[in-house]
Amino acid sequence: MRGGYGNAILLSHSNEIQTLYGHMSRFARDIHLGSHVQQGAVIGYVGMTGLATGPHLHYEYLMNGVHKDPQTVKLPGADPLRVDAMDRFHAQTAAWLDALAAPQTQVRQAGLAAPVPAASVPFFATDEPRFLGARRTSLD
Repeated sequence: MRGGYGNAILLSHSNEIQTLYGHMSRFARDIHLGSHVQQGAVIGYVGMTGLATGPHLHYEYLMNGVHKDPQTVKLPGADPLRVDAMDRFHAQTAAWLDALAAPQTQVRQAGLAAPVPAASVPFFATDEPRFLGARRTSLD
């Protein structure tokens, strides 16, 4: 698409906001030029196409065509998570957080350090670019 980004998607969030996702190994099945996506939709898969030297997602935030730091852009507020959603999040992440705090030998013994192939990690379209997330497809 652009420069050395390889497989890339440019999403238009509004008249002035766009986000670019580059170096993807492939696009999601239903994504094509002119597709409309909803928050949470898989748009592609992490890769290393173009001039990438390793698998990663290249992300850009543009306002009126000008690059902005997505960590400093003022975004509209979001509704807080419902209590049940937050409880589910804590239950699903507790073992991972414990493993991150543990020495590596304990992490391996707990079976939590299994590598995730890059092509199995989808990323999602979102109205809030700062909250772009990834999840393992095997946990769906």
